[in-house]
Amino acid sequence: MDLDCKVCKVVFTNEYLFNKHKNRKIPCGVIFKCERCERILSSYYALEKHQSRKIPCVKPNALIKPSKTKQNINFRKEIHILEKKKEIEIEIQKEKAKIKLELLERKRKENRRIREEKRDALEMEVRREAMLEFEREQLKIQLAMEKTKQIELKMQLQKEKNANFERRKDLEYARADKKSRDNMTYIKLYAENNEKKLEKKKVMDLEILKAKEESMRNIELMKNERKEQTAQIINNNVTINNINICINYIKEHHMDKLNIEFKQMQPLAMEYFRQNTIDCDENKSARFLLNIFNSYDTCNGILDHILRMAYNNVGRDDKRCVWYMKDPEYYFAGTVNKDERTVKLIDFDTELFPLLKSMLSTALIKITAAAEKYVKMTCDYENEKNQDNFIKHKNLLYYQRNVLPFTTCLSDIKKMSDKVFEIESPSELPISL
Repeated sequence: MDLDCKVCKVVFTNEYLFNKHKNRKIPCGVIFKCERCERILSSYYALEKHQSRKIPCVKPNALIKPSKTKQNINFRKEIHILEKKKEIEIEIQKEKAKIKLELLERKRKENRRIREEKRDALEMEVRREAMLEFEREQLKIQLAMEKTKQIELKMQLQKEKNANFERRKDLEYARADKKSRDNMTYIKLYAENNEKKLEKKKVMDLEILKAKEESMRNIELMKNERKEQTAQIINNNVTINNINICINYIKEHHMDKLNIEFKQMQPLAMEYFRQNTIDCDENKSARFLLNIFNSYDTCNGILDHILRMAYNNVGRDDKRCVWYMKDPEYYFAGTVNKDERTVKLIDFDTELFPLLKSMLSTALIKITAAAEKYVKMTCDYENEKNQDNFIKHKNLLYYQRNVLPFTTCLSDIKKMSDKVFEIESPSELPISL
C-alpha cells in the first residue's frame, strides 16, 4: 500500500499518520492567498490576521518606493530629535543636581541653626541657674537679717523687763527705807542694787555684741559661698564652651579621613604586633623586636616608639581616632556609626591608660625576652655597646616587673601619650577664669 499523498507528495511511515493527514479539516492542497496583495500565507489563521489589520494591504503595483532624498531627510530629522532629547535630559540632570545642592545647603544651615539654638539654650539655662542661686542666697541673707532683728527685739524687751523689775525693787527699797528709817541699811541696799544693775547691764551688752557678731559672720559666710558658687558656674560655662569649640575643630580638620571607632583602636594595634611577632617566622619576629630594642638608648624611648608604631604610624591618618589638645588638656575620641561621625570627651586614667598599659605590657615582655637572648649571645662586656644593651635590658626588666603592674596612671607614660596623640589647639578658645 502506498503511503504517500498525491497532492502534496509527502511520504508517511505508517497508516495512522497517513489517515490523519487525509482527514484534516483543511486539506493540504488549499492555498491561503490574499486577493488584494496576492500574498500566499501559511495557514487560515495567518490569512485572517493579515486581512484584519488596521492598515490594509494594497496591490503590488500601488507600492511606491521612497526616494533616497526623502530617506536622508527623515534620517536627519531623527538625528536632530535624538540630539534634542539628549540636551533635554542633560538639562534635567543639571536641575536635579542644583536641587540636591540646595537641599544639602538647607540641611547644613538647619543643622547649624539647631546647634546654635542648643548652645544658646545651654547658656540661658546656666544663666537662669545662676540667677536662681543668687536669689536663693539673697533670701537666705534676708532671713538671717530678720533673725538678727528678732534677736535684737528680744534683747530690747528683756532690757525693758529688767528695767521694770529694777524699778519695782527700787520702790521696795524705798518703802523699806521709810519703814526702817535706817540710813546705813538704805545705803548698803542702794549700793548693792547699783552693782547688780551694772553687772546685768554688762552681761546684756555682751550678749547683744555676740549676737551681732554671729549674725554678721553668717552673712559674710553666705556672701563668700555665693561668690564662690558664681565663679564655679562661670568656670563650668567656660569649660562647656571650650569642649564644644574643640569638638567642632576636630570635626572640621581631622574627621574627614576617619573610618574606625575608638573601640577598634586597641584590636588593630594588637593585630599589628601579632602579625610581626606571632603570625610570622622566628627570624622575622626577632628582627622586628631587636630593631625596636636597638632603636633607642633609653626605656622611655622604647616605650614612646611602641606607642607611635601601634597607635600613630606615619601615613595612617585613617586609623587615628584619639586626639589630645595641650591648651585645655583634654583627650577626645572619634567614632563612625552608619556614616555618622561623632566626637566625645574621654578620660585618660579610666579609658585610655588601661589600653596603653595592656599594649606596653605585651610588647615589653616580648622585647625583653628577645633582648635577653641577644645580650647572652653578645656577652663581650668590654664592648661599650654590649654594656649599654645589658643595662638597657635590666631597665626593661625593672619596667616589666615593678612599673607596669601599677593600676595608677604614671606621669612618664602620660607625657609620652600626650606627645603621640597631640594636635594643635583652636585659636578661638576663651580664657578660663
